[in-house]
Amino acid sequence: GGAQKGVLPVLMERLKNTSTRLSALQTLRAMAKSDSVDLRPSLFDVVESLCKFMRTQTSKPVKYEAVRTLDQVVQRYGECIGELGATVLREATLHISDADPYLCSLILDLVGSVVESPALKALPKQGMSQVVDKMLAFAQSPLVDGQALTSLVSCFRKLSLTASSFTNLLSSLKGLVDAKMPPHNVAVLAKCVAAMAVAADAGTRTNFVKRALSDIRSSTSSNNANRHLVQSQQLALLAVGGIGREVDLSNHKNLDEIIFASFSQKEPAIRTSASYALGSISAGNLS
Repeated sequence: GGAQKGVLPVLMERLKNTSTRLSALQTLRAMAKSDSVDLRPSLFDVVESLCKFMRTQTSKPVKYEAVRTLDQVVQRYGECIGELGATVLREATLHISDADPYLCSLILDLVGSVVESPALKALPKQGMSQVVDKMLAFAQSPLVDGQALTSLVSCFRKLSLTASSFTNLLSSLKGLVDAKMPPHNVAVLAKCVAAMAVAADAGTRTNFVKRALSDIRSSTSSNNANRHLVQSQQLALLAVGGIGREVDLSNHKNLDEIIFASFSQKEPAIRTSASYALGSISAGNLS
């Protein structure tokens, strides 16, 4: 009530002071999380200030905290943000890169919250396509690992359920695979594809697994003369393994035989991927 009305102006004032900025952001994040505090009367000013810090701050701790706070605000007040969601998305998109992988992981969590929120309805399609383009570029970086990888996978999963579709994103991710792509990045793409497939409806997931097994079988019979085929087979094996860890795939006939056949390949990356696939499917079907 009245105490809250007095606190917010003081906090907004402290955000202007470099020595009190970080603690003010931490307090603001706690307030955004609290059920007993209502930030809606000041929501526009809060979001504008946080976007400005995300854009202009040179202090990494302040920038990180601004993104975390903004994420919390979006999660709590998504239905009230409206057109501000487009501003948040535009500012966030600028930071989807490998220049600072930790910042990128926080940004991807924020984007995931935006696309899951009611604010999604007000977002321009062009803004969403720019986000996807930046995510696809980041997926090809050698620095995608740890928290950044977890956040990237989660964000693709959320996008596939809300702002885009499994089919569109799958096509974009598979389109990145070429003969020069390192095995690490093929594995990154496979994790994204598997997470989207697990989240998809049963029919979509079944169709994908059937196509992936067909790709694995045809690549095995061609004996990998083509480097691009090697990468595509690796992607299919890892994706099927990632799905099998979460979902029972026992209704797919000859699944084990198709994967076992990959062990006859000369390419170590294929044999390693087949081993991962079998291990993951076994772990997901212990019962």
